Amino acid sequence: MERLFLFGTGKLSDKYTKCLEQVLVKIDGYIDNNEDKWGKIFHNKIIYGCNVLKEMENSKILIACADIKGVTQQLIQMNMQDKIVSLNSLVAGCEALEIESEKIYLKCLDSCKTQERLIIIDNLEGTWGGAEDWVCKIALSLINRNYDVIIVGNTSQTYTEKSLKQHVLYLEKDALEMHFRLIEELMQRRRFILLNIWNSNLLWAASYIKKKIPADVKIVSVLLNDVESLYREQQVWDHSIDRYLCISSRIKNNLIDSYSIQEQKVFYRIPFVERKKITERKYTVEDNEALAIAYPCRLVRGQKRADLLPQFMAKLEERKINYVLNIVGDGTCEEEIRGYVEQNCLNNKVFMWGKLSREELFYFLNKQDIYLNFSEYEGMSLAMLEAMARGCVPVVTNVSGVADVIINRENGFISEIGDLDEMADNILFLDKNRTMLEKYGIKCKVVLKKCNIDDYMDYLENVIKAAI
Repeated sequence: MERLFLFGTGKLSDKYTKCLEQVLVKIDGYIDNNEDKWGKIFHNKIIYGCNVLKEMENSKILIACADIKGVTQQLIQMNMQDKIVSLNSLVAGCEALEIESEKIYLKCLDSCKTQERLIIIDNLEGTWGGAEDWVCKIALSLINRNYDVIIVGNTSQTYTEKSLKQHVLYLEKDALEMHFRLIEELMQRRRFILLNIWNSNLLWAASYIKKKIPADVKIVSVLLNDVESLYREQQVWDHSIDRYLCISSRIKNNLIDSYSIQEQKVFYRIPFVERKKITERKYTVEDNEALAIAYPCRLVRGQKRADLLPQFMAKLEERKINYVLNIVGDGTCEEEIRGYVEQNCLNNKVFMWGKLSREELFYFLNKQDIYLNFSEYEGMSLAMLEAMARGCVPVVTNVSGVADVIINRENGFISEIGDLDEMADNILFLDKNRTMLEKYGIKCKVVLKKCNIDDYMDYLENVIKAAI
């Protein structure tokens, strides 16, 4: 019999534990990298070090901490990647949940009439960022193309687009009762196509109904990020997923080559950028003027690595680069960055603008020379595409999506993840060769042709029709 361990002993692990207890899933123990916790008790179970997993052949591991990428890499190095499971898969396989779901399904089967097929978009686990923005733009475009659309969101979200508000179904995302409500809500709305974004409980509910009535449910899984846990979720649900739409060629290739998803099910298209009428831009070509570097990003450590900004400022200073750094966004690293700027008297070089509206961001980017990003992983950075569309020269890390739009040293600069010295050297090159800004910037605007929203929506429609 397999034993279940949760990797993590913080708030997320506490939440996962309570959820699993509700559906009578047994937890055998907890794993934590903090040696001070080993041997102590969490939810009446012992906390172990990671090495204990090597002694237990029949075990499953649920990553229950914020550092999903780091822990996943750690388990891969220990050759334990096949032991990783998701919360959804654990809960979905629970006998108690299946019995109650069957009751609701049968009740709805008798009382609900089959309707015309509509499109349901999963934004249940969303907060706000590139993925959520993609959801809203896609929903509006589908509505404009006369599709019936519903976004499933959580109660903490606010949709600023007035025309979308009537199309949103709000749910409490952490409540166990949501599993049962989703069965009922989806049964009432069948037939439908689910655009799966987050692999949330919505995917489980749609798969459950599809197992019962295959003709009424089609699922298109949209992959907006390049992370191990996301790929593994696709493998778990591949039997229910009809088509995959990937945001980058790397994601498409990974699905096929590394995760054995059938090639004929996998599609790929670079996402869209909005076309805005803007005045002709000017670059900072005079040596006595400061290069304008834009960092429009969530100020968080995980994924975006905004914590590296102070180190990077130091490298710009070491190279005596003439620059201004314009930081747009907010997050947990904001106070640390402000403190560094104050302590090192960089107030005349580094400006923190907070969050900008989309309109404000468009015009902000039109005044920048360089777009900067330290990300450890991405799907396809929409901020990067927006910046390139406005002629900003990208200085970025080699994450998913980058190679689809940037040719290194032809229309931007690609460095390996964490190589701050090379990134600073690339900005030094532009500082010393100001005429290259416009040359590179003009080539960046190729994304306006590659990322046309009408073309993208045509492609998405074809993917949907192929699923049907």
